[in-house]
Order: sequence, then C-alpha cells, then structure tokens
Amino acid sequence: MFRVIDTTDYSIVSSIQLTSPTGTIDGCNGLAVHPCSGEIYIIMKTAGSRWLGKVNPATGSVNDIGDLQDNFSGLAFDSTETLYGTTGDGANISTTLYSIDTTNAATFLEMTLGNGTDGETLAYNPDDGLMYHFSGYNGGEIFESIDLSTLVVTPIPWTNLNVATSEAYSGTYNGNGNFLITTIDDSLFYVDINGYATSTGMETPFSSERGLGYKLRHVSVAGNNPICSPDSALLIASTGDNYQWYFNGSLLVGETSQTMYTTIAGNYNCYITNGNCADTSDVDS
Repeated sequence: MFRVIDTTDYSIVSSIQLTSPTGTIDGCNGLAVHPCSGEIYIIMKTAGSRWLGKVNPATGSVNDIGDLQDNFSGLAFDSTETLYGTTGDGANISTTLYSIDTTNAATFLEMTLGNGTDGETLAYNPDDGLMYHFSGYNGGEIFESIDLSTLVVTPIPWTNLNVATSEAYSGTYNGNGNFLITTIDDSLFYVDINGYATSTGMETPFSSERGLGYKLRHVSVAGNNPICSPDSALLIASTGDNYQWYFNGSLLVGETSQTMYTTIAGNYNCYITNGNCADTSDVDS
C-alpha cells in the first residue's frame, strides 16, 4: 500500500494499492525519493524476490526496474543522485551496503556494515553529507554515520535509548539535524545526529510502515529558462522557515534565502525546512 501522510498529525491523506507487471506485490522494504526529479523508488517483494521499482504515486503502478538478487531492506539517495541500499540480516550477503544502478537494479559492493541485528534502515543527511544507518532490536539497537567518500563508519551512542527501543523500519531526514523514524511497534520518533531520541507522542495510523520520504517542493523560475549567457534567472522556492540552495549536488555557501539569482545553467535544489518538516525542491535550468 502506498500512502500520503499529513505530517502535522500523521493522518492518512490517501492510500492506493501498488501493482506490478511482474506479479503480485507481497510487501515493500525501503523507499527513497530522488533528490532532483522527485521520483519515488521502492524495494518490493514480488515473484519470489526483491525488486527495485519506481512508483507512479497517482496510480500506484510500479515500473519494475530489476531484481536486486538479494534481500535488500533499506534505500537512500545521496546528494550526487547515487542510490544506496543495504541488505537485511536474512540476506545471502547480510548487512552490507551497496550502490544501485537505477536503470537496471545492478548492485555494486561498497562495504560490509555488520553492526546491529534485525532491521537495516538508511537515511541521508544533505546538511553534513553523511549516510546514517539504524539497526538492531530488543536492546541491541545501533546508530552510526557513514562517510560515503571514505567509507569510515562512526558509531553514535544513544543518549535517550528508552524512547527508541524497537527495530527501526524506516527513516528519512527531517531537517535541522533530525530524522523521523518508524519502528516495528508502529511508533514514530525523532532522533538527532547525536543520538538523542525524542518521542513524537504519536503512533502511525497504519502498521508496519517500511518506507518514508518527503515529496519535493516546487521551485519556480522567473525570467529566462533555460539560461543562455548572459541571461539570468530568479529561482523561487516554496514558502518555509529556512532555505539552503544546492547546485549540481553541491551546497551553495551563503545561499539561504527563498530566492536566488543565477547566470549558470545546471541543476538547482533548495532544501526547505518548515517547523518540524523538511522537503527538497528542484529545478533544471
């Protein structure tokens, strides 16, 4: 089931059944939103295996990309538009991080993770450029960051573990150094990059949520588009509290307003936070 959730109270806005030409979808593990196109990628259980697919949120139909050839459980894009996935404990090669080709689902070994037990969840933080890994269950929960350029793993001690004592099912970056996490017992909590967990005071209105992601907000362009030198374009992001602009995946230092002018063609993103919520918007120019 694919659901749209109102993050002010976590009520269900809409639900739609997922369908695949490969066969009946028996469940899903992992969801990732492309940081530029907004396309939604999932791991789905079908035809006796786990496949990478791309969801049409309007119809629920899934474009089957390919068989992942093992039991993958988590997905996340980094700011360079590279898709990463991790296998679960029940995989042939368990708790291992791979990069994934979004055109054919081919996987490329990055590193063995190994820490934790059940539950392998990934969430990327575009503010510090690190991938975060959640794993473990029933007292063995771990939280760690991964530098994707060096593959150095840094353990992060839990400082309020009593809030987060269940297996993480899914996670997504929520802005301001915080992640939104769902667990096996259907609870929702925030955890910051220092390992401090805070209850949202809410439970999900549905069970076994296996993927989370924020849809992209809109960026409009005032002036000429595409940009042709010496033209310029005014980029305007959706309304929020804080803004950070990126160009071709790289942070633009000092560009923290709702609008920005540019004379250089390329791919622009604006990471927007609004209260406890965060979205990424994009525009090609």
